[in-house]
Amino acid sequence: DDDDDNEDDDYRAPRSSSSSGGGASAMTGNFFFRPEAAAASEEAIRVKAEEEETKREAKREERKRKRKEKASANLKPMLDDRGKEIYLTLDQARKNVEEHVASVSSSSAAASSSSSSSSSSSSSSQRRKKSVSDWEDLGISHPTLLSNLRSKSMGCPAPLSVQDRAVPAALGGNDVLISAHTGSGKTLAFLIPAAQRALFDAEAEVERREGAEGGGGNGGGGGGKKKKDDGVKAIVVAPGRELASQIVSVARDLFQGTGLTAQLAIGGTPFKRTWDAIRKKKPELVVGTPGRIAELVVGRSGEDKSGKMKLSSLQTLVLDEFDAL
Repeated sequence: DDDDDNEDDDYRAPRSSSSSGGGASAMTGNFFFRPEAAAASEEAIRVKAEEEETKREAKREERKRKRKEKASANLKPMLDDRGKEIYLTLDQARKNVEEHVASVSSSSAAASSSSSSSSSSSSSSQRRKKSVSDWEDLGISHPTLLSNLRSKSMGCPAPLSVQDRAVPAALGGNDVLISAHTGSGKTLAFLIPAAQRALFDAEAEVERREGAEGGGGNGGGGGGKKKKDDGVKAIVVAPGRELASQIVSVARDLFQGTGLTAQLAIGGTPFKRTWDAIRKKKPELVVGTPGRIAELVVGRSGEDKSGKMKLSSLQTLVLDEFDAL
């Protein structure tokens, strides 16, 4: 019986036939059961399964290798605006770093040698460099602004690199594009020129009004004053509420004692509250998010457009982090 498995017997004895008589033994159904053969068969199956799994793993690795080779073959270097290759691969990056380290090391060695041989000349050069970096050399001349910048609260005794390059151009009324990492001083790079232009414009308006009053044109002077007071001098558009709040905080530190004011205009707050603050305070600087600034400039949809912000005196428009706007 194939289904009858007895592991204790090496073989099964032949069955006797009761119908044959004479004590003859019938060998029908006689067979031998060998456990060794079954074990060998199982081992062969296991080995074959392992071989198949190994082959499948090899095929997977081969497909991965081919994909990597294909991707590497299709990889083309990117070029900057001067046609110089931008390093992307690990080999290129490693080579670039090695060249940079070598150049820095050689420059440091040369600087050390020069410093040891001519320390007095180096000191005078540093003094000249420091004097060039003063705020006055960039065109910032308003005494209150200079005092605020050099105060302990602001801690800006001298301009940073981005300010050194941007401030003179902005003071000249030029369009300026600034690209620098976070913390490099971009905010003051546009706030300082805007503040000085607004201050000098206000002082010129006072002198003009006083001259008009002295000449008997009192009514004309009053009309000019009202128009100037209603006009915003600078608008800063920021992509987020937190950034807009930070800009206003820096502006208020810079404006201390100047008479200039800054107003925050962001979404998530009642429009009427923002508009009432602008009408009452008449700020020279408005900082806000795109949606709220648009509402103030062109009016809210479906509402009276007469209550929009006046831009007749606008001097400066800043799009901060414009790549995120």
